[in-house]
Amino acid sequence: MELLFVLLVLMAVVYGIVKDYNPQAVLALAGMAIFAVAYWLGLHPILPADKSTGFALFDLFEVFKGIFSYRAAGLGLTIMAVAGFATYMSHIGASQSLVRVAVKPVAGIQSSYLMLAICYLVAVFVSLFVTSATGLGLLLMVTMYPVMRNLGISPASACGVIATSQAFEIGPTQTNAIFSAGQSGMDPTSYFVDYQIWLVAPMLLVTMVLHFFWQRHCDRLD
Repeated sequence: MELLFVLLVLMAVVYGIVKDYNPQAVLALAGMAIFAVAYWLGLHPILPADKSTGFALFDLFEVFKGIFSYRAAGLGLTIMAVAGFATYMSHIGASQSLVRVAVKPVAGIQSSYLMLAICYLVAVFVSLFVTSATGLGLLLMVTMYPVMRNLGISPASACGVIATSQAFEIGPTQTNAIFSAGQSGMDPTSYFVDYQIWLVAPMLLVTMVLHFFWQRHCDRLD
């Protein structure tokens, strides 16, 4: 029954997104529905007994108030800071200067798609330090994107590289990696160095090669 309800909620989320409803509202309502049903079925309390307000509906709003406050104060401010930095760098001409400096060492490489593949690895490396996918996208669009365009890479291919740079969500600062390390009883750094990186490294190489051939194929079709 629990699985059936989750599938129904998932279908409702997909429907809402396809119909272009506000995605934040759709996901928030889906989360509230799953919380409520878990409580109703006796699977999990909404809040621990010592923190409960005594009324399930108030508990539900208390949980989401904490989640929204954390997201706005943490991730939200990070995204705004990165967006502000990106805008300022573009305004003062730093992005154009970066393009001129970055293009010189690789100007002799004839294959733009080889540079595209290398840029993908650089973007993944940057993602180790900028954990927000939105923040990373903004940063790469104002720094790496103009460099790739100047090297002759098409806009769609350049955006494809940037959009997939967070696909694997690796690194000791990533939320999922920290959670996995905690579940394994390990330090996040040890988890990343001793386990995660050995699994992800071949996946990154395969993705880099796929970018080389797939983006070239799509550009030729265009």
